[in-house]
Amino acid sequence: MTKTNPKNEQAIGIDLGTTNCCAAYYSKKLVNIEHDSVRLLPSIILYTSPSTPLVGEVNPEQLLENENTIITNTKRFIGLKFTDPKVKENAQNLPFELTDHQGGAAFKLTFRNNEIKIVTPIEAAVHLLTQIKKNAEAQLKASVTQAVVTIPAHFNYQQREETKLAATTAGFKDVHLLTEPVAAAIAYNYETDFGEPKDTKMETNILVFDLGGGTFDVSILSVVDEDYTVLSEEGNMHLGGLDFDNRLFNHFKNDIIKNHEFDVSVSPTAKWRLHKACEELKKRLSISETASISLKSFSPTDYTLTITRRDFEILCRDLFEETRTTITNAITQAKLKNSNLNITRVILVGGSSLIPYFTNEILRPMFPQSKICKDVSTEAAVAYGAALRAATYYGNLSGNLRQINLRDGERDIASRNFFLGILFLKIEPKPRGEVTVDVTFSINDEGILTVKAQILPSGASKKIRLEGASQISEEEIQRLKDEALQAAAEDEKSKQSAEARTKLEDFIYKKRRTLKDDKEGKAANDILKASEDKIKTNTLMANDLEKELENLTLDLASLGL
Repeated sequence: MTKTNPKNEQAIGIDLGTTNCCAAYYSKKLVNIEHDSVRLLPSIILYTSPSTPLVGEVNPEQLLENENTIITNTKRFIGLKFTDPKVKENAQNLPFELTDHQGGAAFKLTFRNNEIKIVTPIEAAVHLLTQIKKNAEAQLKASVTQAVVTIPAHFNYQQREETKLAATTAGFKDVHLLTEPVAAAIAYNYETDFGEPKDTKMETNILVFDLGGGTFDVSILSVVDEDYTVLSEEGNMHLGGLDFDNRLFNHFKNDIIKNHEFDVSVSPTAKWRLHKACEELKKRLSISETASISLKSFSPTDYTLTITRRDFEILCRDLFEETRTTITNAITQAKLKNSNLNITRVILVGGSSLIPYFTNEILRPMFPQSKICKDVSTEAAVAYGAALRAATYYGNLSGNLRQINLRDGERDIASRNFFLGILFLKIEPKPRGEVTVDVTFSINDEGILTVKAQILPSGASKKIRLEGASQISEEEIQRLKDEALQAAAEDEKSKQSAEARTKLEDFIYKKRRTLKDDKEGKAANDILKASEDKIKTNTLMANDLEKELENLTLDLASLGL
């Protein structure tokens, strides 16, 4: 539901990317949060000392002086165990060393004095989010405490929780997570209305092709006005623009070994320079048939080599085919829910989605009647969608779309259970207490979960099928049960506090509606406002809130209310 947003606090949307971060906010229009006068903040943390992290773009001099203390691509490692085979694979060609830290993957930094520092992916994400928050507050000249942070559609429970923990640790008091494909769809619907008149109720089926720096998602959504139904989601947590960069990197690395007898793998600085050059080369090949890589004083002489777009496509052929397979799987899933599936638009999201091969050889042949959309910046669309959702949550944007987070587990507090999916429901504004949403869960013999949300008393309803809901491993189920037992007392305290807070908020809301516009009414409103300000913090326990309600009742009684 829409929350009260104090005038001195702002809400933003954040695309926490593998290679770059992007943030935006909504104030009558969408506005980018700038980072040193540019839209994108590179997802780079460089330590000049164990206690001094620099966030964002680094210059060559800083790199040369600190070549063993740089962290990139944090998102690819958050929430992963060190023993996960993908950890070692993802670290190839990157200028840092990974180590086991309490079972999870962490970055091992070695300083010139041989001092060692271990940085977890959560800590690295905190640095990125703290910098985004700092830049946002400087630009907005206000406190930024609320955020919608986007995540890949296939982030698991641990990855979601660690992302949220990073955001709260960075200073955001109120954090919502939103999947990247849905965020992109929201941005396109707002900016373009998908080509339909604003008052239309026509259903539009869209496919979101989201190829970011480190992850790949394909989502098919049905959109009617502001109502989004996710028909299917497929993805690869370990396929992204970085993998295409790595193919170029290995190609040039082998050429340098062959012709210059120099292995760039032995030098973190050389690896970094070659990797950045390959990333830029990939971008140039998206607009030109040929492009050259040129590095001064590199091996150790200057190094130059030209490559064609066709050469690049051959190097990456299997990666391209992986995306085709993912799309096919998404279509198969969606047709189970909509036998007359007709994709009218394909939305490109993520910088690498602009590689011409995707449009020319995969998407156009698969969807000859569909419009390939890149009207909204592929690099900013996800952040824009998150900003619009943040504005809806916190009252900066009129809109009746509400998000119901679906979770499964043993914990009494909803946010501490296993995330299953999201159901979007359009609810017309009504006074508090006049609208009830009845949510029912049913599961069939095949393990397919259907969730139905019905608005009372109107009877309007929405359903979603979660076909992967039964695929939680036995190990994960047992872990959740063990956590629930260990945290039972803590959850009971949180539950009591939540109930006491709701009771107090309801009292304030109902009492305020009875006030008259006279001297006593204005005095009472001041008392209610003071109580609201006092309970803004989420640290108050149940007995504190109950005492506040008791005192509030006495104060109002003194005014004859």
